[in-house]
Amino acid sequence: MTPPKWRQTTIAFPDPHAADQVATAHLAPILVDAETRQLITTWFYVRKGTWRLRYLPASTTADHYLASQLARLRHDRHISAAVPGIYEPETYAFGGTRAMDTTHHLWHHDSRQLLTPGSNHLAARHPELSIMLAAAMMRAAGLDWYEQGDVWARVANHRDPPQPTLVNNLLHAVKRLLTADPASLTHQGAPLAATRSWFEAYIAAGDTLNRLNRTGQLQRGLRATLAHHVIFAWNRRSIPGLHQAALATAARNIIFGTNPTAPSAPGGDS
Repeated sequence: MTPPKWRQTTIAFPDPHAADQVATAHLAPILVDAETRQLITTWFYVRKGTWRLRYLPASTTADHYLASQLARLRHDRHISAAVPGIYEPETYAFGGTRAMDTTHHLWHHDSRQLLTPGSNHLAARHPELSIMLAAAMMRAAGLDWYEQGDVWARVANHRDPPQPTLVNNLLHAVKRLLTADPASLTHQGAPLAATRSWFEAYIAAGDTLNRLNRTGQLQRGLRATLAHHVIFAWNRRSIPGLHQAALATAARNIIFGTNPTAPSAPGGDS
């Protein structure tokens, strides 16, 4: 049997600045309901100016159901357009077919968490939380301290150089985030208890990428693959490019120092 193909719909919002609120209140419930009805198995979104919703159907009625629900959102003016298109997974960028499956599962969990109404209070902390999630994923992928620094350097290289003052202002906070222990912050009653399954998803993805890499099934370098994961996670959170550059550069400088020949960081082998 031929496996079902991913679907894509490009969604535009009347007010792009309110897209997250509208998606949380109106779009996510439709997708969760489609999951519950076993019409789809996995879904996620990316931001490309407009939003691109991707989903994997599990029923022949999935497309009709979602099309009708999106038409209702257009009628009610929650969205301004919903245009079907073709999804072309970036399979090479994320390490091959098996790694792409892992990536889709992670993006599904990430998207679901970001659009969960109870997560709204975390919106202002998404940049900080994303660094902790990425660091946990890198550790699960078997990267030592300096290998993690190489990932952050790769991310920084994808962006225009940030202002040194902005980077310096972030150093103390980013160092705390890179070295934080998620287990101590996500247990019951802890400040980030609501994010426990979020960390588990990133750790599971990192562990799978590590296994694929060790068994020769990862078709791109592990660190290059992880750098792409960081960039996509930040784009999904609508973190501006200049702020992405500053965060990644701060993380790189913490690990290697501003002078790469004189790193001042704990642990790891060069």
